[in-house]
Amino acid sequence: MIVSVEKAIEEVKNGNLLIIVDDEDRENEGDFFIPAQIVKPEHINFMARVGGGLVCISINYDRFNELELNVPIENTSKFLTPFGYPIDYKDVKTGTSAYERALTARMVCDITKKANDFIKPGHLYTLQSRKGGVLERAGHTEASVDISKLANFYPAGVICEIMDDNGTMARLPKLKEIAQNYNIKIVMIRDLIAYRFKMEKIVFRIFEKDVKTEFGEFKLYAYKDIYNKIHYVLEKPTKNEIKYVRVHKRYIFADELLIIDDVNYGKRRRSFEIISKNGGAFVYLDFDDSITEKDHIFRNYGIGAQIIKDLGYEKIIVITPNPMEYKGIEGFGIEIVDFIF
Repeated sequence: MIVSVEKAIEEVKNGNLLIIVDDEDRENEGDFFIPAQIVKPEHINFMARVGGGLVCISINYDRFNELELNVPIENTSKFLTPFGYPIDYKDVKTGTSAYERALTARMVCDITKKANDFIKPGHLYTLQSRKGGVLERAGHTEASVDISKLANFYPAGVICEIMDDNGTMARLPKLKEIAQNYNIKIVMIRDLIAYRFKMEKIVFRIFEKDVKTEFGEFKLYAYKDIYNKIHYVLEKPTKNEIKYVRVHKRYIFADELLIIDDVNYGKRRRSFEIISKNGGAFVYLDFDDSITEKDHIFRNYGIGAQIIKDLGYEKIIVITPNPMEYKGIEGFGIEIVDFIF
């Protein structure tokens, strides 16, 4: 029942539901999915009855902002699930019926409808996809928007988590059983990442030069992403098949003010010591705290992974004190063979 991305796109074009599954080392969950543009009441009813989870609409980055759905509180969820205000279309009565939630979802796809055409809070939960989709965050939110777009529908998808009969989240064996019972195809997010990665990039190398550091001579690279953020790499070239890599988020105290009792100062220095000796790359990502606080670079961000792949790395040893943070990057063609710190 697990199909290729090409087959999944055809299924969606034919108006069929899909089950989208992420990696075992991430949420390890499946969501029912249908493009929001073609969602019908019977889809909503089926998702709620068989899936049992929250029925949500995943919305592309720009449309979400246009509809003013951002909630002004800190997102503290484990995977930074990007919830916005729940909404109803203005013409509904209670907003909770399958008919009304389907109508609300379809109206999100109507670009003539503006923020004041929706009631907040309502009964359809909203999610904001990252601008780079699964190439930036390997989540069901991004996958549903990406597949909708690839199938030539408006980039928004209706999704619902699938629970097992005992109330726990359904894992792949159970998801396969559900897929077979209802003749629904399964598509893996890692396959979608690989599919898009072959055709698209969200970071671009814009600069390189040889530099001298206190740890020796390195190659300096600069990369620009789709948010116009600039990220840097200091690489110690090596012919070894396995490269040492540290993905390091910007920390002003440790990196620029050089405050040595900041915990990240020691992480940075230790990483350079390992890389200068063994070869590899120190990837320096410049993200605002509001974007990446409590998030994990490799698990939810493809920006670091695309940079690593652009360097030509396929097998890496990750320098980190938190090995469980580096998940869900197989779709980028990168194999983590070990962790060290």
